[in-house]
Amino acid sequence: MGLKQRKCLKHASFYFSISSPFFKQRQIYRRSNNRKERWGKKLIKRIEHAGIMVKNLEKSIAFYTDIIGFQLLGRLDHPNGRIKIAFIGTEGTDGTQIELLEGYNDSLPAEGKVHHLALKVDGIEEEIARLKEAGVRFIDEEITTLPNGSRYMFFEGPDGEWLELFETN
Repeated sequence: MGLKQRKCLKHASFYFSISSPFFKQRQIYRRSNNRKERWGKKLIKRIEHAGIMVKNLEKSIAFYTDIIGFQLLGRLDHPNGRIKIAFIGTEGTDGTQIELLEGYNDSLPAEGKVHHLALKVDGIEEEIARLKEAGVRFIDEEITTLPNGSRYMFFEGPDGEWLELFETN
């Protein structure tokens, strides 16, 4: 088992990165000051949400709920008074949510550092047909098949954001 230790000067803490055949992915832990805790607690528990800046919150909520099939999980206004926020996601709140933000910064380009948001589906052909019937614009003309058998196709959201239908074997 490989163990690497790195000191974070800002917080004067030690972080451990553990990789072994037993972990599917590298785990990051913080050393605990409590002597009873040998390794401390995992720092990152899961991805909570991904934020998408939108021009029209109501239009985006309608797209993601009526066409894509997500549920509206909640709304709130930012304390600054300019930003309106909505959270959408799948059934149950244990999964990663999507945060729609209106009024954040309209001058930012639609294409940024985040390339796309992938949506896992069963039956990609049926989903493509359903979305095309709803008038959704597709970026790809054909489904792409990866060497592992997974298949995907990109389409656009209401503000030009790239979304991906992704089907695994």
